Amino acid sequence: MGLSRRDLIRVCAIGGTLGLTKNVGIPFPVQGSPLRKFPRVPLMFANGKPVKPQSLKVEVPYVFFYPYRSTPCFLIKLRERVGPVSLRLESGDIYKWQGGIGKEKTVVAFVAICTHQLSYPRRDKSFLSYYPKEKKSPLTGKDEVIQCCAHMSAFDPKSGAKPVEGPAKDPLPAVILHEDTNGIYAEGVLGKDIFGEFFDLYRRELRREFGSSKKAKELVSQATVVELSDFTGNIIKC
Repeated sequence: MGLSRRDLIRVCAIGGTLGLTKNVGIPFPVQGSPLRKFPRVPLMFANGKPVKPQSLKVEVPYVFFYPYRSTPCFLIKLRERVGPVSLRLESGDIYKWQGGIGKEKTVVAFVAICTHQLSYPRRDKSFLSYYPKEKKSPLTGKDEVIQCCAHMSAFDPKSGAKPVEGPAKDPLPAVILHEDTNGIYAEGVLGKDIFGEFFDLYRRELRREFGSSKKAKELVSQATVVELSDFTGNIIKC
């Protein structure tokens, strides 16, 4: 996306400061502060094996919880290479998303909490899902999107999960991924900070599920990855 002259001046000024840091591999915020670093945690399958790009099914949405025990994320291996993208929040903040990881640059991850009214995948049902290529949403007519059927917002994971349909104004927050020979790790979140609002809105539900708000807000040390269809038997389609 293009930048105005005003934004370009801010980019240059902030870029000069950020160039002095050593957080190599973490995409810096271009404007504002939408990057939040969390402890690096490994992504593991339920059988204890590390998640690697080659072990993921193409266009199958996987669920894992990061950075907190109660905050779900989607992990998806797309069909095509995904490069870095500049995104803008409704607040005006601009940031750069890293794109896909892995040899083919096709593996992406996003917080699976809709930025419109915070719908999220639950074990009893999920209004959020991914529509693979040539399997379009009947109502929006779009494929290759993360669709929230609660209020019909759709997000394009090839473009940093920016909203392309419905009332949502902000992209889904991106999970910063890192890959080495041991597997894939999550190490931060980039985008709109929705966690505080999420914890407030679902306080009662989270207390019932996790025993207390404190436990719901505990940071994870390892993230177990399962297919969305195994996580919930009721994926709402629209």
